[in-house]
Amino acid sequence: MDVLRRHISEIWYAGVQAVNPARTVIRAFSQYPEMLDAARQARRIIVVGGGKSASAMAQGLESAIEDFLDRACGLVTVPSGLSQVSSRIEVKSVRPIGKNEPTQEAVEATKQMCDLLATATDDDIVICLISGGASATMCLPIKSISLDDKIMVTKKLSEAGATIDELNSVRKHLSQIKGGRLIENCRASSVWSLVISDVANNRLDVIGSGPTAADPSTFRDALQIIDHFIPNGDAPVGAGFARCRAPNGRAAAWLRLSSPPRPRDGPRSDRSGEPDIPRVGGPAA
Repeated sequence: MDVLRRHISEIWYAGVQAVNPARTVIRAFSQYPEMLDAARQARRIIVVGGGKSASAMAQGLESAIEDFLDRACGLVTVPSGLSQVSSRIEVKSVRPIGKNEPTQEAVEATKQMCDLLATATDDDIVICLISGGASATMCLPIKSISLDDKIMVTKKLSEAGATIDELNSVRKHLSQIKGGRLIENCRASSVWSLVISDVANNRLDVIGSGPTAADPSTFRDALQIIDHFIPNGDAPVGAGFARCRAPNGRAAAWLRLSSPPRPRDGPRSDRSGEPDIPRVGGPAA
């Protein structure tokens, strides 16, 4: 029994170490030497991100670029209790651990990220560190709704049995940063996303609501989800909300673009009014 117990313990420990966030990031730089080259040549290495593993990922990144760490700057957001000391990347605790809801602190920190990204030029690169929980630690609602309203809608959908894919489809259409919009106006020479998955099938547009991943869902999809799970007009509609109508004609929600759409190549299908999200930079690891 002692031998069996030891083997089980060794297997468990090996599995944990295999997905250690810091080691995973260091390994990514070995797997993608072009990312390390881009960092070495950049004027600034701008780091943003969030989620439960973001602090450990930041530590791994700092180790990977140790020789030119002085050019790194940035900010990642985590739940309380998961913050580890980093030398160049600020780590902010923005929500209580165990309560997966965004806070005003998360909103303010996300605004800081957006302000920093707005300063990027083609002499800089951006590295985004995304892990499970980023939907709550990286939050910036569209201007027509309040944070409380967004939390309430998410709660109602969750309580009604919506899947993580369905929740995030709605979240992305109520956000200024999710569904790829975090980097929509970024002018860095390249953007690299290092993503640790906590969802089935590892879909990049679902993990943390895909702040750097193009969104395949549409406003129609989001409205149909709301109409299915909150069928009696119980979603918040009022002052400050832009009314949209689901196919059955009921007022379903409050989704609107915060910037005008740009032309998109190829057939538009039912994506009219959707933002065009550029696919920027290198691969996601």
